[in-house]
Amino acid sequence: MQTGLHMRFSLACCVLCLCLAAGAPPAAAEPVAIEARAVPLDDGDQARDTVGALRYRGGLALRSPDPRFGGFSALGVSSDGHRMIALSDRGLRLGAHLIYDAKGDLAGVRDGDLGALSGPDGLPLADKTVGDAESLTPGAEGEIIVAFERHHRLWRYFPGDPLPHPLPPPGK
Repeated sequence: MQTGLHMRFSLACCVLCLCLAAGAPPAAAEPVAIEARAVPLDDGDQARDTVGALRYRGGLALRSPDPRFGGFSALGVSSDGHRMIALSDRGLRLGAHLIYDAKGDLAGVRDGDLGALSGPDGLPLADKTVGDAESLTPGAEGEIIVAFERHHRLWRYFPGDPLPHPLPPPGK
């Protein structure tokens, strides 16, 4: 059973991808080739898939020939486990569908897209100084809250709205 917060996060992740792709043309996401390599739980014992009562469901190392790819600091996965979003320290958003094998373990990604996060003016974040996204979390109203480094701030991206809504700094 999905909780309301998980359902809102799932919806917000999907809507954020769509909103950013449909926002101002310079911030639109474009398809990106992604190579995924399985990462074992234990390099010394490739068959090992448990730690105590926990079962390892898979890990991936992702690569792309796209020079913009990399520097991802934030990761969100939809509550149904089918879609991921990662944010980079250069203000980019990577979206992809997750692929699972017959046992239900993580096996790869497909349909990757890469695009810039929009600023309040609707334009892509210009450089690492303003685009250094470090984390994301679901908000209480179905939005995704993004935290930035360097120029420290929290922005809320609501479903259906490609523009961020700045949150006031703590204590303000």
